[in-house]
Amino acid sequence: MSISKYLKLLSKQIINKNNIVLIILYIALSSIIIFCISYFNGVNSLWDKWLNNSYDFDLAYVLSDNNTITQKELLKKLQNNPNVLDSFLYDEFLGSAIIDDFKSSIMSGEIKMIGTINGNKKILYGRDFKEDGSMEMICPSNFFPDPVYVNQRYNFNNTVGLKNYIDKPLNIKYLGEYEIPMKIVGIFDATYDLSDPNICYVSHLTLKNLNNKYQANLDYERMPIYIQLDNNTNINSIKNIEGVLDVVLVKQIKEDTINDVIRICGIAVILATIMVFFLSYFIYKRKLINQYKYIGLMKIVGYDNYIIKSLFYTETLLISIISIVLGYLINIIVSSKFLELFLYSDPQLALMNISISKTTVAIAFIFVLIIFSLAVKIVLKNISKMEIKDIIYD
Repeated sequence: MSISKYLKLLSKQIINKNNIVLIILYIALSSIIIFCISYFNGVNSLWDKWLNNSYDFDLAYVLSDNNTITQKELLKKLQNNPNVLDSFLYDEFLGSAIIDDFKSSIMSGEIKMIGTINGNKKILYGRDFKEDGSMEMICPSNFFPDPVYVNQRYNFNNTVGLKNYIDKPLNIKYLGEYEIPMKIVGIFDATYDLSDPNICYVSHLTLKNLNNKYQANLDYERMPIYIQLDNNTNINSIKNIEGVLDVVLVKQIKEDTINDVIRICGIAVILATIMVFFLSYFIYKRKLINQYKYIGLMKIVGYDNYIIKSLFYTETLLISIISIVLGYLINIIVSSKFLELFLYSDPQLALMNISISKTTVAIAFIFVLIIFSLAVKIVLKNISKMEIKDIIYD
C-alpha cells in the first residue's frame, strides 16, 4: 500500500466525533498525571531544600542533671565538642517584638526574633547581622509580620517587600512594650530553607542584652542549654556526656507531608486511569461496531488485518500526542492558578515551584499511550475474528 493511500485511510479514521470524546478523556488523564508528578516533584524539591539547608533540624536543647554538673561546666563541654557548632542559653535564643511600621488591617506587625550565628541563612540583599550585639536583624524574603499559624491571615501576595527598609531605623517595641532602636540589614532567601515569614534573626548577644534588660526576672540558669549540631545524626555524642539526661531536637523531621502527597497523587492517578481505560474500551468497542461494514469492505478489497489494526494504533498514537500537548498547555495555566488559589495561604508551600519538566511530559505520554493502546488492543482482537461472509450477509 502506498503512503498516500494509507494517509487517506488514516484521515477518514481520525475524523470521527467519537475521537473528540477520546481526546477530552485523555487530555484529562494526561493533565492529572502531569500535574501530580509536577506537584510531587515540587514538594519533594522543597522538602530536600529544607533537609539539606535548614539549620533548624540541627537545633536541640540539652536537659542536664544539676546535681552532677553545673550549667557553666556543661556549656563549656558543649562548646568544646567537635559536633557542636553553636551553644547558648534561652536568653540568647528567643524574643518577640512589634514593628509599628508594618501594622495594617491584615497584619499585626508582630515578629519573633531568634538568636543565631552568621552563615545560617542565605542572604539575598544587604548583609548578615554583626555578632557584636548591634541592634541589627535579617528578615525573610516572604516577610509577613503576623502570627501566621494563629491568625491564619498569611497570603503570599501580601508579603512585605523589604528592599527599601534595609539599613533604615524602624519603630520596634520589644515584647510589645519597650521601644528599641533596630534596623533590618539583610534579606535572606526564604525559598532556600525552612523559614517562617514572621521570624527575623539577630545575634545571640543582641538577644541576651535585650532579655537581660527587659526580662531580668526570668531564671535562665534553670533553663536548658540549646545547641546547633553539625548534623542531627550526631545527637548521641551529646547524650553520652556525663550529666546529660536527654537531648531533644527542637524540630523533628516529619515524613507525613511527603507521604500524604504520594498517597493523594497515587490515588488520583489510579482512579483516573481506571475510569479512562474503561471509557476508552467502551468507546472503541462502539466505534468498531459502527465501522463494522467499513472494516469488512476494507477486507474485501484486499486490506489485511495488519493494515487495518495499524490504522487504529496510529490513530491512538496521534490522539495521545494531541492529548499530551493540550494537557501540558492546560497544566501551565492550572499550576500557577492552583498555587494562587490553594497554596498562597500556606507560609511554607507558597514557596513551592511547580514546574513541568521534559521527563514529566515523557512519563505522562508513555503512560497515556500504554493505557490507550491496551484498551484498543483488547477491542481489536475482534477484527481478526471477523469473517467476510458474515459481513456480507449481516
